[in-house]
Amino acid sequence: MFRNRILKFLVLCAVVLSVTVSGCLSPPEDAETMPEDVLILQISPGVIKLSEAKSATIDVLVANNGSGPLDELRISSLSGFTVKSDSINIAAKKRGGTTPNATISALVTAPSFKGAPDNATLVLTYKSNGEKTKRVDVPVKILPDAKLQFVGFASSKDTVTTEHVEKIKTKKAGIIYVTFSVRNDGETTIDTNTLKVMVDVKEDSMGQDNERIVSESMARKGTSYTLSVPITIPETAPNGETDVYVTLATAQDEEVLDNKQIILVVQL
Repeated sequence: MFRNRILKFLVLCAVVLSVTVSGCLSPPEDAETMPEDVLILQISPGVIKLSEAKSATIDVLVANNGSGPLDELRISSLSGFTVKSDSINIAAKKRGGTTPNATISALVTAPSFKGAPDNATLVLTYKSNGEKTKRVDVPVKILPDAKLQFVGFASSKDTVTTEHVEKIKTKKAGIIYVTFSVRNDGETTIDTNTLKVMVDVKEDSMGQDNERIVSESMARKGTSYTLSVPITIPETAPNGETDVYVTLATAQDEEVLDNKQIILVVQL
């Protein structure tokens, strides 16, 4: 009798222990597959590219995959940027129905280009059974705010600082000079060798492309010297006109900041 009671007690303990261990280690069947309530379907533009202190509108397409509404949904921050955003509401998803979605927009203003990260964290805030947030990293590119000035042609190296004609006539087998200066319209100092100017002759047979690094540093409202890039006119160049494109870009990855177009005429 006593032995039977002991056996029943041990079996009961084993059952309780089995249930307890099972409950601790086994998650609900759908714990890893439960869908997110807030889905970010698209961010436009895909890469937020701005010159420092410049502003642009970004759009975020948001879907509500939950059973409750999303109230006062807004873009609250984009790390490093100044953000202005209105708020919207998105209705709850109905059983068996489509997933409601809407686009939320914000005006963002870029920070300094120096030290800017390659990604910024975009934060959405909303109310759904309390205050909640949704975070996602988005690629960003912050550029210097620099512009070209005094773009043109000079017929000789001696007239680079005084001659800036937008259309020049020249003979074959000679050299002309594309002139330019760079102005810093931003708030942050542009260091030496940060920028370059590329000159592209549209008709390759009429002139050789060339480029030059801007070696001056420029604080706010500062400018470079008036510089020049020589263009060689081949002896076999056809006569007539061609466009010449002058492009200001970052020296490292050639992100375009400004461009101008001038005209080269080769005479017989």
